[in-house]
Amino acid sequence: MTWNEFWQLCKDWLNENAIAIIVAIITLVLGIFIIKILMYIIKKAFNKNKKMEKITISFFCSVIKIVLYILLLLIVSQMIGIPIAGFVSLLSIVGLAISLAIQDTLSNLFNGLILVSTKPFKTGEYVQIGDEEGTVLSINTMTTTLLTTDNKEIIIPNSTVAKEEIINYDRTGIRRLDLRFDVAYSSDIKKVKEVILNVIKSDGRVYLDKKISINIDKFNDSSITFISKCWCDSEDYWDLKYLFNEQIFNEFKKNDISIPFDQLEVRLLNDEIKLPIDNKPLPIRIEKERKKEDETDFIKKIELKTEKKNKQKKNKNRT
Repeated sequence: MTWNEFWQLCKDWLNENAIAIIVAIITLVLGIFIIKILMYIIKKAFNKNKKMEKITISFFCSVIKIVLYILLLLIVSQMIGIPIAGFVSLLSIVGLAISLAIQDTLSNLFNGLILVSTKPFKTGEYVQIGDEEGTVLSINTMTTTLLTTDNKEIIIPNSTVAKEEIINYDRTGIRRLDLRFDVAYSSDIKKVKEVILNVIKSDGRVYLDKKISINIDKFNDSSITFISKCWCDSEDYWDLKYLFNEQIFNEFKKNDISIPFDQLEVRLLNDEIKLPIDNKPLPIRIEKERKKEDETDFIKKIELKTEKKNKQKKNKNRT
């Protein structure tokens, strides 16, 4: 087929379907206008529901918009005379190809929606996800960001978050503080319990209406391990943990309660072991000479390089 024949074919088709094309264009413009009005009403209706998160609302609105535009495109195509069956099959093939190509992205997206809807944690809560723990900075459609206690940001894909075990330490607002202390076997058990209890009760951030327990946890080779359990607000957990460790250690020293060290059995050997020794002294430090370049020197270097390049280009053009 020549270009003239193709152009003539297009003209004939336009002449035959001129009215249908005009109606299709009007339908397209009206359809876009109607979709915008519908999307405004749908967004307003979603925003009234305070239980729905913004991420969920934006996702559902995007899906509805895409579906409406696809329907509008199919209607316009039918009006022009394009067969819908072939178009639908093409769309399904393209959709399948795209879904296979971005299956990890889709997995993160849908898992993000599940996390937002089920709400296992919220922004600002301290959680543990698998081996990582920290304060939740943000929950996006693709990732969840944690801020660790040493001020590091950990970005975890939502598909990983959905698979891992999630421990939320701040959901109830109250946490149990568990502390363990090792003391010598010769220590007075009653005295140890009394010292730990006095330290815990001395701080007003500890709940006195909830049970405080101090018990022997286990017997080690050279020490007895005591465990104390008390309750505090989630926001005070770390401050109290470090404070009580320091205070109880000081109180143990005041009350002559010893914390034993690891005990090792040492044997003396009669044979003397002679190790080879190199008696050479360490080398004297010699400072490395480093060239200090001014800003002007640096600029000159760049200018020289550009001049060389320009000369090379000129020589090539001449040849």
